[in-house]
Amino acid sequence: FHRPDTHGIVLPSPYELWPQYFVNMEAIYRMVSTQLLKGDFPEEEAKEYGIFKQDSNYYYYYNYSDA
Repeated sequence: FHRPDTHGIVLPSPYELWPQYFVNMEAIYRMVSTQLLKGDFPEEEAKEYGIFKQDSNYYYYYNYSDA
């Protein structure tokens, strides 16, 4: 059901609006640090913290299990 005045409006996904509820704060901290440093950090340090760059994208590995 759409109201005529809201037809065509697409709302963003909840994980885009509130990432803190879907991603651990440590992972968000890594992403913000990468953005602030503009990706300029030692490669060995990046591997230690699970940050990898492929093409122009950054990937962050994080273990969400308690084990």
